Amino acid sequence: MNLVKQYYGRIILCFVLIGVLSLRFAIPVRDGDLFWQIVYGRYYIEHHTLIPDHTIYTWTLAQNNIIYCAWISEIILYCLYSLGHLPLLFVFRYMCLLVVLILIFVFARRFELGNYLLTYFILLIVLFSSHSAAFIKPEIMSLVLMAVVVLIYFSVKAGTTLRILYILPLIMLLWVNTHGVFVFGYLFILLITVGEILNYFFSHSITFSKKDLFSLLGASFLSGIAVFVNPYGYHYIVQLFNYFSNPLINKIYRSVYAYHSIFRYPHLHYVDYGVTMAAILIGLLIMLITRKRVMDWAIFLANLIFGYVYTMFLRSTYLWPPIFAFSAIYLLGKFSFRLTIKSHLLMLVINLFTLGIFFFFAARSIYDAKCQPLDNTWCGFGIGYANPVQASAFLKKYHPGTRLFNDYGSGGYLMFDLYPSYKLFIDPRQFPFLNWWNEYRQFELGMVFDGFIRKYPFDVALIRYSNLRCIFNFMDSHNWRIVFYGPTAVVFVHKNVSFNFNVKKLPKERLDGLYNIYQALKVFIFAYNIADYETAWYLIEVMKKNFSLCPKYKKIIDQAILFKEAHFAYEKKDYNRALMLYEKCIRGGILLPPPKRLMELYSIIKTYGNKY
Repeated sequence: MNLVKQYYGRIILCFVLIGVLSLRFAIPVRDGDLFWQIVYGRYYIEHHTLIPDHTIYTWTLAQNNIIYCAWISEIILYCLYSLGHLPLLFVFRYMCLLVVLILIFVFARRFELGNYLLTYFILLIVLFSSHSAAFIKPEIMSLVLMAVVVLIYFSVKAGTTLRILYILPLIMLLWVNTHGVFVFGYLFILLITVGEILNYFFSHSITFSKKDLFSLLGASFLSGIAVFVNPYGYHYIVQLFNYFSNPLINKIYRSVYAYHSIFRYPHLHYVDYGVTMAAILIGLLIMLITRKRVMDWAIFLANLIFGYVYTMFLRSTYLWPPIFAFSAIYLLGKFSFRLTIKSHLLMLVINLFTLGIFFFFAARSIYDAKCQPLDNTWCGFGIGYANPVQASAFLKKYHPGTRLFNDYGSGGYLMFDLYPSYKLFIDPRQFPFLNWWNEYRQFELGMVFDGFIRKYPFDVALIRYSNLRCIFNFMDSHNWRIVFYGPTAVVFVHKNVSFNFNVKKLPKERLDGLYNIYQALKVFIFAYNIADYETAWYLIEVMKKNFSLCPKYKKIIDQAILFKEAHFAYEKKDYNRALMLYEKCIRGGILLPPPKRLMELYSIIKTYGNKY
């Protein structure tokens, strides 16, 4: 790679980075974790304690013997929300991401790599591959802490005084009380310690001196001691070990999206970024071996293990990028691994290729932000569709029923908004409910119904559209009626509750804020299934208005329009045309799962035709 020699070229790259940061991370609050952590932060302050009571928020049996230690991050989130509500939290997210980029860039400047094209490319890759940390919860603080820990190590490796190694125990003291991911921070410290010991014996030309190595060992030992300084002492560490070595816990986590492997979701592009990071590091390590006849075992071990962690879970992808970035910049700068190619034409080709990938990744990320947002989100700010804002407001206003059932993902927001007016059934903390988690999952997936309600009786239920089979079970039961549905969830009340509400008279404008077309389709399917046709057709107009800029959505909107035409053909008893249009809808495959009513009508027409 050459230097980016033109001043304006550097300015353009900086603007691209800022633009990508601004747009790609313009994300609403995706899930309910932020809200229950704000509730915990408030609990610590109001009750003058650092140990929460897990049982007070639900009417179901909750375990109180599970340790969850994140009081620093939860108090920070609560204070930020109290001072500036969601806007200040969104600013905090951008600040955390900027801090990570600035730390990497300042380290690159140390080696005079601030103008180097690959530096900007590395910054871009770090942004994209750290996306899982951007959802305003303790993860984003762990991203910053990981970057600081890695920076301290590489700064010492590059020649900074050894004294800064003794900041590591202080960081671990903060981290153990901020987020459970501290275990990976300490794993990094252990890996570099083992790696430097290997360097001492096998890679003499790049090793620490004996004195320096003992300083690293001392900092590593003190960091290990620091993790026991928390409100629970050694019990917290023992529980973490037992928790994640428990086969039952591992089985439960496999059912949670955040704990799936990156290979299950290629459209998120984590595989692309992982391959890119691996290719850069492998190339630099090969250059180290061939030019210096030596291997840096600390860099190799840290990147090997954290590269594997990167692939294991979607929620852990942000741990490797800082290690990759500082490793790559250190190798580039310390050993002057710049490409020295005499052919100007070849150098031009390499630069253009790198720039091409840079702008391709940047453009793709902006397209994804606008036209392929994550589930429950859109490009913008606010509260995502995992959180039943309108349904919660309805319950708060009318308070039907006395005992609430809610699904797992909605509980975080409901804990924040409804407690203590209602106690919840379950919430995304998950750990207090492990004893009956499998029972709940069967109910949520629609596999059981009446027996579950007899065991856990309730008279009002709030269920999000993501649990469509569970919703259909309620609709098929004569004991329940719908009293509200909005952008996120449906509210049912039991027939014994003296409360009724005509959902067809709800203002249709409540659905104008549907900025995710797949969420709009879920509501469309539900509205049609309950024969609220006016709202269903209104949603088609909402989709036309909100999604006209993305070409990929045209097919979806066209199929929704086709579906509407099929319905009108059926109403006019033009069954042949209705059958043809219904078959087109089914073949299109976009309205999956197909609306229940559509399939019923399709079956009738297919069986009876014009005789019906």
